[in-house]
Amino acid sequence: MFFLALGGLLLHYRIHPFTGIYRIATIASLIDAFLITALLCARKSAIYGLLLKGMLTILGVVLMWDFSIDSFAGKHPSFSDWIFKSTLADILIALAGFLIAKAIYDLYHKVN
Repeated sequence: MFFLALGGLLLHYRIHPFTGIYRIATIASLIDAFLITALLCARKSAIYGLLLKGMLTILGVVLMWDFSIDSFAGKHPSFSDWIFKSTLADILIALAGFLIAKAIYDLYHKVN
C-alpha cells in the first residue's frame, strides 16, 4: 500500500511541480502515502484510513478526469486517445489503491 501511494506521489510530482492547483494533489498524495498507510496499520483506525482513502480517490479521479477533458478541449480525440493519452492509467492506479485499502480493512474485520 505504501509503495503504491509513494509511486503515485513520485509520478505526480514528476509531471506537475508543487505550484498552483497542483499543490492540492501533491498534499493529497502525501496524506495517502503516510497518513493512510499508518491508519491502515491498526485494526481500530483502519476504518478511518479506508474512508480517507475513498475520499481522496474520488477527489483524484474527478481532478484527473477533468485534467484529461481540459487537455482534449478543442481537439477531436479518438477512442485510443482517450485510452492511451489521457489520465485513465493514473485513475486506474488510484482505484487499485482504494481496492487494496478495502482488502486490508476486510482482513481486519473478517466475519467468521
